[in-house]
Amino acid sequence: MIFVTFDMMIIVKKLRLIVYKPENDKQRKLEIDISYLLNGIELFNQKHYLDIFFDAIVLSHNGIIIPNKKGATIEFSNNWNTKKIVLGYIELSDSLRPNLSIARNSIISIPWILWSNLNYTIRKNIPEECELFIKMYDLNVDFNYKDLNKDSFLMDKKYWASEKIFGKYSLIDILENGFEYDHVFVRYNYHNKGYEILRKKLVELYSKYEISLFKEKEDDKFVLVRKSVFKKNTDLSLNKPNYPPLTFCSYSNFNGLMPKKLDNQIFNIDHPFSKWLIMSYDYLEKNYSNHLYILMNSLDISIINTTLDKLRNHLPEKYKPATDLFLTEEDFKVDFEKIPILKETCL
Repeated sequence: MIFVTFDMMIIVKKLRLIVYKPENDKQRKLEIDISYLLNGIELFNQKHYLDIFFDAIVLSHNGIIIPNKKGATIEFSNNWNTKKIVLGYIELSDSLRPNLSIARNSIISIPWILWSNLNYTIRKNIPEECELFIKMYDLNVDFNYKDLNKDSFLMDKKYWASEKIFGKYSLIDILENGFEYDHVFVRYNYHNKGYEILRKKLVELYSKYEISLFKEKEDDKFVLVRKSVFKKNTDLSLNKPNYPPLTFCSYSNFNGLMPKKLDNQIFNIDHPFSKWLIMSYDYLEKNYSNHLYILMNSLDISIINTTLDKLRNHLPEKYKPATDLFLTEEDFKVDFEKIPILKETCL
């Protein structure tokens, strides 16, 4: 991947050529200042470019511009409060290739490895003066969750795990320095999908994520409040399941499948349904993907129980759900008498 950034202010102009070498090369990044070429580039001599906010990245693969509906450019920032102008060009090669339409005139989606490489490269090479930039772009990501376990930027904590993408902290900041960061994830977040999956995968790899239940007085009744804790994973091996990240997690004071109702919350990893699903996940994904989708996504308890019955009649003995495994309203019941009141110190 070759990444060229052009960044300009009214006074400062800089042009950099940045080359990322193969993973096994010790010198991973090479940066060359070629600002002396600015005077010969007509674009930078046009005054009107300095009077507006403009930002885009141009993509090419193996030397050929990748066509798409926006003329081979992608936007990577959406903050209009800065006078900074940043343009860029990324040269992709080999396996780092987007998925194009049959006519090869538009980008349909990109695989996870490219999404991760692309976003990390842009994030690390936007000039430091551009602190107001979002530094994250969510292209349409098309991938198998197994691909996340092949991403070296995820598997090595000096990359994504050290980036400040959890508010003002990195995950390493939170785990190593004890910084507080409370965020209750859900299983699926369709807004900024790639970014949310990235954060959830990091949490699952490097920490033990736990949710606690509290009650808080609202008007004349108590309402349920969920709080989260990131605990450092003392196990030297990374947690690398093939299912979507943070499908399951621990609950400190709840024994059911999920609190109150079956919805988009994370499954309680200690519940019998979760234990069976984790054990049989890979087999179901390969041989009974439709049934697996229902078990993971249906919001109807009766449909899930019917699916469990069908699987009992077809699965090998090793993967069959127990005869007493079925869901009832009790699996979602919260005993408000037993959960603590949320105090200001918890906020």
